[in-house]
Amino acid sequence: MILIKRIYILLFLQTLFLSVANVIMAQNNNWNIGKMADDDSSLMNNRAESEGILYICSYNTDSRATAATLEAFVKRCDELQPERQVTIESMECTGLKELLLLKDRMRGILDKYVDTDRKPGLVVLTGREAVSTFMSLKEQKYKSLPIVIGACGTNLVTIPDDKEDYHTWQPSSYNLRTDSHDFNIVGGVLQYFDIEKNLQLVRQLFPKTTKFCLLTDNSLGGVTMQALVKDKIRGMRNLKMEYIDGRLMSYSDMLGKIKLLSETTALLLGTWRVDCNENFVIGSSSAQIRDANPNIPMFSLSGAGMDNLAIGGYYPDFRHDGERLAEICIAYLTKYETQGLVYISNSYNFDYRRLQDFHLSENNLPDDSNVLNRPVSFIDEYREWLIGSGILAMILLIAQIVTLHFVVKFRRMKEALQIQSQELIVAKDRAEEANRMKSAFLANMSHEIRTPLNSIVGFSNLLSSDQMELSKEEKIHFSDIIKQNSDILLNLINDVLDLSRIETGRMEIKKEDCDIIPMCYSIIESMKVTCRKPISFAFLHERSNMLISTDETRLRQVLVNLFTNSVKFSEEGTITLTVAEKPEEGFIYFSVTDNGCGIPKEDAERVFERFVKLDQFKQGTGLGLQLCQQFITRLGGKIWVDTNYTQGAKFVFTHPN
Repeated sequence: MILIKRIYILLFLQTLFLSVANVIMAQNNNWNIGKMADDDSSLMNNRAESEGILYICSYNTDSRATAATLEAFVKRCDELQPERQVTIESMECTGLKELLLLKDRMRGILDKYVDTDRKPGLVVLTGREAVSTFMSLKEQKYKSLPIVIGACGTNLVTIPDDKEDYHTWQPSSYNLRTDSHDFNIVGGVLQYFDIEKNLQLVRQLFPKTTKFCLLTDNSLGGVTMQALVKDKIRGMRNLKMEYIDGRLMSYSDMLGKIKLLSETTALLLGTWRVDCNENFVIGSSSAQIRDANPNIPMFSLSGAGMDNLAIGGYYPDFRHDGERLAEICIAYLTKYETQGLVYISNSYNFDYRRLQDFHLSENNLPDDSNVLNRPVSFIDEYREWLIGSGILAMILLIAQIVTLHFVVKFRRMKEALQIQSQELIVAKDRAEEANRMKSAFLANMSHEIRTPLNSIVGFSNLLSSDQMELSKEEKIHFSDIIKQNSDILLNLINDVLDLSRIETGRMEIKKEDCDIIPMCYSIIESMKVTCRKPISFAFLHERSNMLISTDETRLRQVLVNLFTNSVKFSEEGTITLTVAEKPEEGFIYFSVTDNGCGIPKEDAERVFERFVKLDQFKQGTGLGLQLCQQFITRLGGKIWVDTNYTQGAKFVFTHPN
């Protein structure tokens, strides 16, 4: 043992001596070279400090995709040129409702650097929002900036300058690679979505397909994908395409639309993250979309839905391209090399489980296809380890499996208990909320029904009583009171029934051609007859007739409710109905204006809530404006209170032209 220890010590000392000698020789040989490199490095450092990189991303840097690309970019820049300064700015995009704010937001970021001594040597744009916004700017000082583009598709849309309703916005698609010569693009990594190959793929695997349906969400990506598809299919004969647009549909509406698709229809998945109500999809959305209509094939154009929803698709390989962008930037800043725009390679990808669901053989798939989520057997996964471990390793493995089994079992039991506990809490909260709403509803209804009913019963008893002798005028007056309260009671019951139909989904909107000008005149005439106050009525319109497609009954009900409210809260003055057509927006604007007590600004949105009454001493349940909002929304418009009007109250709503 002592001899072995001495041998180890001698070998260690010999190795240490040789290492020190090699280090000394290497330093002597490289001294002159290092001195020259230091001089060059000093010049590079000065230039790197003066020509920094401005990195602009679309979303918050905390988001997973943005953070992954940014981290890879910064890490690679540090490896290639540690002294190069990288400044990071985010446009903080959240949804399509910010469409008209994007340009000003981009200008605000650029102006912090372009016209100052911090002007960057290169601007990096990542994400479709950042790229589309920058490419929509018209100022020459921005166009001359050298830019590098990443994490974006090659097809973009132009961000509009003036007011644009993003729900009906239909932009055209243009190719970033061929249609952006005015900008100083020095490089970039783009994604190309091949629509034609995906259509061919669907027809190859499902030859009975007669129609396609594109699903896109309420985002710039969804609008861009829809514009690209429309551009690509233009001129294709015998191709029928429908659109499920997240800008116009909620998540439940989208599921209902998918449920109605025929079995000969193929659903193309563009993007689906957020619906018209700005609600983001949840983790179970793939299963819900799939189960809505399990008999129709679904294919992905962009890689979305490849989690047991889409059968497959031909789309770019979504790898984090931050390293490649960093290499392009450093090459340009150090050598002025422009590498142009390159595409991320596309590939055919299929989900193994969905192939099994539709009984599709892998032999019928295109060459070089990737099959995802293929189950791997335990023996194949651990074959090398099992062969090399021997008997002892097998015993340890069995013990570990047994232990792991119980750990997983206990963990699942714990998670199941936690889920059940959460579900019980949610159910309890819902039950309490439902009970509270029921109590509030009963309290409101009992009060509102009792008031007119007391009047009806009381004056009916007076009319039928033999003990009192009533004059003819008194009988007429009592009859009018009974009729007014009967109408109030009837309207109350109708409002409750309408609200019930809306909540149960049985409210139908039947649109027919209707001339709204005579309809408005008839409403005003009926209000004149029933109004008992010194109030005049006016009707302002631009044309003698105005034909639209609408549900006349619901539109009339909205106007009558607004007139009734104005009469209720006005003692005198004029109630004015205005109808104005705005063809550039595609809407007709209705407004009902009075000279009553008005509505405070802080209550302008609250008045549309259920059972809200600003004046508790006025007759009514607080359901009228809630019903107006429901009807107008289903007719395709919006309703609001004009808070700038201070002479009373002014309600405005729109209707598609």
